[in-house]
Amino acid sequence: MDLIDNENYKKIVYINNLILRTLNDIAAIKETSEFTLNAKLSSDLIDFNLNVLSYVSSLNYFYTRPRLKVNYSIKKILSGLISDFSLVISPILSITPRELIEMPQALNLNPEERFLIIKKLGYLIDLAKIFSKKDSKTLVFLEDVYLKFIIFSKNIIDFRDFSKNLKLESPYYKFQFEHLIKVFELLEEGAFILRSKYELSGSHEFGLHSLGYLEAGRSLATIASQKEVAEKFSRFHGVWSSKFSSDLIKAK
Repeated sequence: MDLIDNENYKKIVYINNLILRTLNDIAAIKETSEFTLNAKLSSDLIDFNLNVLSYVSSLNYFYTRPRLKVNYSIKKILSGLISDFSLVISPILSITPRELIEMPQALNLNPEERFLIIKKLGYLIDLAKIFSKKDSKTLVFLEDVYLKFIIFSKNIIDFRDFSKNLKLESPYYKFQFEHLIKVFELLEEGAFILRSKYELSGSHEFGLHSLGYLEAGRSLATIASQKEVAEKFSRFHGVWSSKFSSDLIKAK
């Protein structure tokens, strides 16, 4: 059968064209002056990056023959996504809700839309892990991407209307609450990932970084009036901090 008539080949060509077109759209947005202050362009930048990652992921289903394979580096695509997300969502773990409120932000998205972005990105990162399960170097890279994803999950929350959206009568209560709970889970997971890195490497930097995720969880839980969650993060922080300090003294 001629390669051009192969159904998978046609699908690959179609998806490849979508990728190229969307990458051009992303480049056009970034060439626009002060695009980070434009609500539509900021939202489009996020959507287009997610679309490219989704298209690249879908190509994996058609890699049935070497001649059909289209090569896209998942590392390059995800690095670009993280870089672009950082232009419109703060990539800083320690930034406080008050600081986020005071920052000029263009994103004009409701809690449902913000949560859907996080759910989609999390799903696509999980897919990338599946497709890269035999590539240890890529898996290490994806773990670092995942830690950055956790930060975006927290900082994409709209803290201007946070309290209002957490009221039962709010039409966005369900999405805001589910997003909040998900962020608590992710911050705890991030802390444990870094704790494991600390245990394996003995690097004090990983220990300190893990404490940052715990502190971010405690701070968010306090603002959200989630007393039990805040206390849990505080307990972890206290115990881990003591251990890391003790280990550091022993190392000297």
